[in-house]
Amino acid sequence: MEFYLILSNRVFEIVENFLENVTRPLLAVVGPTASGKTEVSIRVAEKFDGEIINSDSRQMYEFLDISTAKITESEARKIPHHLFSFLKPDEKFSVAQWKTLAEKKTREILLREKLPILCGGTGFFVNSLVENYKFISAARDETFRENLEEFSTAELWEKFCEELKKFRGEFPKKIGPHDRAKIIRGLEILLKNSVAPRDKKTRPEFESLILGIAVRRDEIYEKINLRVLQMLENGLLAEVENLLKMGFKKSDPGMISHGVPECVDFLRGEISRAEFISKMQQNTRNFAKRQLTWWRRNSNVVWFDPRNFEIVQNCELP
Repeated sequence: MEFYLILSNRVFEIVENFLENVTRPLLAVVGPTASGKTEVSIRVAEKFDGEIINSDSRQMYEFLDISTAKITESEARKIPHHLFSFLKPDEKFSVAQWKTLAEKKTREILLREKLPILCGGTGFFVNSLVENYKFISAARDETFRENLEEFSTAELWEKFCEELKKFRGEFPKKIGPHDRAKIIRGLEILLKNSVAPRDKKTRPEFESLILGIAVRRDEIYEKINLRVLQMLENGLLAEVENLLKMGFKKSDPGMISHGVPECVDFLRGEISRAEFISKMQQNTRNFAKRQLTWWRRNSNVVWFDPRNFEIVQNCELP
């Protein structure tokens, strides 16, 4: 039996108590990839008359159904789902833009006297809404960018680190020392606005409960390995090949979803089938590890063991 399809009275009791004590509820279901978030969110939505809002940055893109493990049409018919498949793979989309749309959907769902439920693996998206981050943007300045071209990436990184130390804000996406494009954008925001792109958190608009699916790392890694093989059986390569035929490029925002770059490399004959599968499995396992690291820092998550639905203290089970 799939234990994800059954929630214990204890988990339901926590949700019920939460709903009895708040006026503008927002529920979030979190956990690493392949942990069963979709099944849990549907079960909670059925029990508490909810509607689901996608908080996975990859599942917003059209034509990427298999590669992003997107909810199926038959599953989605059971419960209203929002913010899925509304972007073309070559469209850029920020966490600030998502937060604006998610806020609007949450308000609409509450007006219908339903329970809004966030479901997805992008932790920064979830936190932006739950903790009500305020984002400060900056217009692209071509002259400013041209002046930076004379500097090496290492020099730009040093300058970026120096400027960032002046602020307490955090960047929406992790920026590494070799990511020239993001470093330049970071400097553009910092130097043109004299502010970090995310200002301090403000009072949340909604009262939130975050349910987290705890996992054993070895078990989730094995599930990821099997999921990759299942994706191949379901037509992953054909999905990616069709995207390339449609004119989308490996570097497009939607095409950097886990597994897609590896598919492109294989289809172009740059790596063998065995290398492709191994790389996709490894990269997805690394992603799950980063997700666990992210959520481990959040003391507000109520973690439960999906094997018996007992409440536990951490995102990783012993």
